[in-house]
Amino acid sequence: MTENILRAPDPAEPVEFISNGHERGYLVTIHANCSVEFTGNREGEIGPGDRVILCKRDGAVAVHRPSGARAVARQGIRSSFEVFLESDVPVIYAAKGRNESIRVDIHEPVLVIQYVANDDAALVENRTEEQMHAYIESNPETIEDNLES
Repeated sequence: MTENILRAPDPAEPVEFISNGHERGYLVTIHANCSVEFTGNREGEIGPGDRVILCKRDGAVAVHRPSGARAVARQGIRSSFEVFLESDVPVIYAAKGRNESIRVDIHEPVLVIQYVANDDAALVENRTEEQMHAYIESNPETIEDNLES
């Protein structure tokens, strides 16, 4: 396990740290107060709040709140990835094409971690056909919006 940690950095420090980590193929995790803008399947923005930002080596970026299992904003794999400083605020920007992007403004970085993450294990799911039918009956909107059982 290899990791590098940046604690309570000055505003400019995370830019090079995140960028270098991403270029080296590390998983970069940022704990910070940040705001987010995103476009794509969903479009929106989230004002400042304490969140966890994951920057994966495949270009994916995900922003999570302190509770809840799903990312509140994300950008998919094979996205362009850049980090820059704008008015003393580190910014992460990832995009795929012209219509799909995420911008994360890091207002107060608390902890930034570069981590050499390796995971080659196969995912094995053990759902029975009966479980899948029950799920679809309870959640028909997962198949199509406004679908009723």
